[in-house]
Amino acid sequence: MVKKPSEQKRRKKKGTGYGADSHNNSKWSAAEWLENRKVYYQEILRVVSIFVSFLDCEKPLVDDRLSEIIKESCLLPLIENALRSGSLLDISKEVELFKSYLGIIKNMANNPSTIGCLLEIDKKYKPEQTDSIHQLLIKLNGIA
Repeated sequence: MVKKPSEQKRRKKKGTGYGADSHNNSKWSAAEWLENRKVYYQEILRVVSIFVSFLDCEKPLVDDRLSEIIKESCLLPLIENALRSGSLLDISKEVELFKSYLGIIKNMANNPSTIGCLLEIDKKYKPEQTDSIHQLLIKLNGIA
């Protein structure tokens, strides 16, 4: 049985892990991906800057509800993920964003109500914490 040339073209190579698109139907663009990533980091930077401003006060807000709100939010996992995957190369690419993360950490450390958020937190909060921000800062210091 001989296959027609059109049937042979439709067969995809198996086991390569990537497609061989000979029809130029690929819509992926490195320049577009970099631009989207830049926009994404700018949006995160704006939101993180709001948190920095909120927590940066001469007279810290002493309220236990603030600690609970932070532990239940996505803020801690965001900072933990950034510190966990933060090699010196990653940090150098997004300096302003990492400065903002460190600003939040500094402001949380200066507030008696939120300093506990930097340490190991209870397993009832989701997603479960694998490393505390304090531990991740120690590891990051070891890299530097």
